Amino acid sequence: MRCLILGGTGFLGKNLIRGLMKEHHEVVVYARNYHKLHELDSYFKTIEVICGDFSREADFESILDGIECVFFLISATGPSNKNLKLDFKQNVMPSFALLDCCVKKKIRVLFFSSGGTVYGEPQYLPIKESHPTNPICAYGMSKMVVERMLEYYRVMYGLDYRILRISNPYGPGQDPNRRQGVIAVFLAHVLAGKEIEIWGNGETVRDYLFVDDLIEACVMFLSYAGNERIFNIGSGKGVSLNEILHAIHELLQKEIHVTYKEKRMQDVKTNVLDIARIKQEMNWHPHTDLYDGIRRMMGMWDSRREQFDLQGDG
Repeated sequence: MRCLILGGTGFLGKNLIRGLMKEHHEVVVYARNYHKLHELDSYFKTIEVICGDFSREADFESILDGIECVFFLISATGPSNKNLKLDFKQNVMPSFALLDCCVKKKIRVLFFSSGGTVYGEPQYLPIKESHPTNPICAYGMSKMVVERMLEYYRVMYGLDYRILRISNPYGPGQDPNRRQGVIAVFLAHVLAGKEIEIWGNGETVRDYLFVDDLIEACVMFLSYAGNERIFNIGSGKGVSLNEILHAIHELLQKEIHVTYKEKRMQDVKTNVLDIARIKQEMNWHPHTDLYDGIRRMMGMWDSRREQFDLQGDG
């Protein structure tokens, strides 16, 4: 199948490229910076790269030529952004042109939403797909709006889509300098002997999913023909920040320096996803536990521990 990845230069995008190529799918990558794909040299001969700015794109006609499925990963902002207007301008408004063209060309859309932010404060745990969506951060709100747009386009124009509400992915290749991906940030700081700053008391609980398990699920959606539209994708297990630090300490046997700061308003205390639907519909299960996942990240960084550098740190 010929697939377009919107946002293929980030952590998830690069891993998705590898996953799709492994299953012999054709891959087209749309991204602002072609040079960020340098880590994928072995695939360059078969990957088509289109450079562009999603937030300014008005016509996707040529970009979507021959495409059968769009993996909609792209997001110009992150969970820490507090500017709702910016989120809508860069992530929501350009989506209209994209969806218009997908309807016209009968292209399936697989939207990477945020299982960690769209639900807001949970009414129960683990969180099912039917749980109300009440995001309390700008990032989660923009994701929720695009979700609503997808359903509107399905009802009105017959758009074929699936929403993947992804928990907190982690794994080799995650850039700790982006300050997104707490396991990568913690591990890099410990390896570099840097102090770790935590918002709150460290008891914030999240659902962490190893990237290889996530990509396996994403690729499976290319052939999914069931009736469900929204899927949680996570480990189904909750882990606190302090438990992550404990795991890293046990694996590295290094002293960890932590400073606890005042809790941020946009952070919910606990988020754990119910993954029964994807297990039942697609026979998918996560394979990698937290300790194994961290070991694999350590293995990637092992050869460069001494020279590991965190940009912006003293």
